[in-house]
Order: sequence, then C-alpha cells, then structure tokens
Amino acid sequence: MVTTLKLLEWELPRAFFDVMTHLCLHVVEKLVICGLVHVRWMYFIECALKTFKAYVQNKVRPEASMAKGYIYDETIGFVTKYMQEFKHVRCRIWDAYEKEGVCGEMLEGAGIKFIVPKEYHDLAHQYVLTNTSCLATWVR
Repeated sequence: MVTTLKLLEWELPRAFFDVMTHLCLHVVEKLVICGLVHVRWMYFIECALKTFKAYVQNKVRPEASMAKGYIYDETIGFVTKYMQEFKHVRCRIWDAYEKEGVCGEMLEGAGIKFIVPKEYHDLAHQYVLTNTSCLATWVR
C-alpha cells in the first residue's frame, strides 16, 4: 500500500492526497492487528443500546428504566412465543348464547372495595343460598 501511494504521488497532484487516501494505510494496519471487520463490528451493540435508550422514561434513574423496559420486552416476547398454544376454555363474561349463573363462573373486574355490615352480609348469604339452582340439593 505504501509503495502504491508513493507511485501515485509521482503521477497525481498533491491536492489529490487528503485524509481519505492516508486512511488506506491505517485500514491495512487495522486489518493486520484486529482481523476482519465482521469480527469487531459494533453495529448490533449500538442497535441494542439505542433500544435501551428509548426505554428511558425517568431521567433521574435511567438504568432502572432501561431494566424495566428490558423486562417488559422479554415478557412480551415470551408471551407471544410460548403462549400461542393457549386454548380459551371458559368465557368469564356471558355472551348471548350462554346462560347466566352457570356454576363455577366468576366475573372479575377492578371494583371498588368497601366493608359490608354484618347484617347485610347475612342477608346476601341467605339470598344466594335460597336462590341459586346449583345449590338446591345442598339446601334440601
């Protein structure tokens, strides 16, 4: 490479040789020292760091935000990959074709919690025991 550049200096004007032509010398040295480019390529690490940087929501504790975002990303990856075989066996919300009050079904939701007085609790318990069809055998 050095010999080639020396020969080019004889034929071409000095303005042709800038930093980029000088860089060719150092690229060859780097190949000898470090090896091929794909061995020391940082592109994938830089892409991962860009993703982690996008997770930052709290500027005071960026590491915690990155860890939280990484955990969310891994969880979503796990769910989409391994939970695709999940079969829905029972509806929690009754649809038009299903009878209400089938034993064993339970509606879940984020309701408001409050304390029921003892007398109301006993009345509700008595109502459920006397008006539920699946408990008729136990009431008898």
